[in-house]
Amino acid sequence: MRMLSFVLLACLLGLAGCGTSVGQPSGKITLKNEPMASADVKLVSTADAKLEFFGRTGEGGQYTVSYREMTGVPVGKYKVTITYYTLRNGKALPAGEAGESLKGDPTKVIKRSVTFDKEITAGSQTIDFDLSQGQAVKDN
Repeated sequence: MRMLSFVLLACLLGLAGCGTSVGQPSGKITLKNEPMASADVKLVSTADAKLEFFGRTGEGGQYTVSYREMTGVPVGKYKVTITYYTLRNGKALPAGEAGESLKGDPTKVIKRSVTFDKEITAGSQTIDFDLSQGQAVKDN
């Protein structure tokens, strides 16, 4: 009888979905309608600041975020911080190694960060970011 109760309880917990639901946000990051390559994406849960997740954009401004071995992050509300670099004239950095090597030279590039408040829901979802619409982070 105890074993039957244990099995029944395990089945009920499985049906209740006691595991963490995961959302799979992805999308494109742009500035002035141009894709922003090599931008760093950081999601911090507003419910638990220890839950931090990271991503980076590719050459076309596309990003994805991963959670441990799974693609995505636990559902919930997040503060999204996007850090990006531009040349002093406002244009995007060159792609690849050339752009990466410029990031450490403040005489040639400007580092900026903006934040957004977003809610991640279960399943795949497209969340695009227009950097001109974010809240600028001071003292970057």
